[in-house]
Amino acid sequence: MFARELNTPADIVYGLVSPEPSPTYDDFVEQVRDKMIEAHDIALENMRVAAKRYKRYYDLKVKPAVFREKDLVHYYNPRKFVGRSEKWARKYSGQFRKIKELSPVTM
Repeated sequence: MFARELNTPADIVYGLVSPEPSPTYDDFVEQVRDKMIEAHDIALENMRVAAKRYKRYYDLKVKPAVFREKDLVHYYNPRKFVGRSEKWARKYSGQFRKIKELSPVTM
């Protein structure tokens, strides 16, 4: 006999509450799956909101690099060599003097 089938004093006073039928294995798996999908959707939405916020903070601080004529600059040239580690590759070359600014159309 189950303990719930016995009438306890509270059941006599308040009336016996009929227990909900226990879910089958398939129902339980479906409920857990639905909860996991809902939790995943909530997490995705929270990450989307956070990414927008972080982008806004980043964009507030970033400033474009401005080089005037006759400034000394380094040229970025990321070459890859077979058999060499990227860690030790020199990606910048020389110091060059900027002579003139090209328009965005000709770049």
